[in-house]
Amino acid sequence: MKKALMVCAAALLGLSATASADPSNFGHERVTLNVPYGDLDLSRPAGAKTMVYRIRHAAADACGGEPYIREMRERRVFKKCLRVAIAEAVQELGSPLVASIYQEEVAADRLG
Repeated sequence: MKKALMVCAAALLGLSATASADPSNFGHERVTLNVPYGDLDLSRPAGAKTMVYRIRHAAADACGGEPYIREMRERRVFKKCLRVAIAEAVQELGSPLVASIYQEEVAADRLG
């Protein structure tokens, strides 16, 4: 069976970055990408880690791609979009192991 998760983000019109996952703010449009996972066993750590990786990369694409390092405002907007899009996708997926691995990565990012 083919399975896919939708990753959504609101792309800021006219910029390469995004602002939030709510398209009603500041002239955004909603971007949705499918993330296939029918080949993964989400009850195993390897499958769950791969799913988090796929969600993270799809969210980065949906948020317009990471801006150039000197574009500070755009980078802040991109990172906010990325956090929201990933969190929503993980929640929508409803896999406890994927959620746990994602939360570990979030905690590691904050400590590092």
